[in-house]
Amino acid sequence: MAKICLDAGHGGSDPGACGYGRKEKDDVLKVVKRVGTLLKEKGHSIYYTRTNDIYESPTQKAKEANSAGVVFFASFHRN
Repeated sequence: MAKICLDAGHGGSDPGACGYGRKEKDDVLKVVKRVGTLLKEKGHSIYYTRTNDIYESPTQKAKEANSAGVVFFASFHRN
């Protein structure tokens, strides 16, 4: 099975798209955690760029994923 990096976009002081009382950073974090659970059930190894409300630059996230030896990197966003 594959080692997959799931990136919940934005985070910390960067909320992403906002509207109707919702923030992109919160919505995508929930989705990433759920997708990670589903992929783990299929036998994949999951690396998360974040599991709480922090901000890291896209460059930092890519460096961490590369260091972790992932095969796939998926960044989640919503507008």
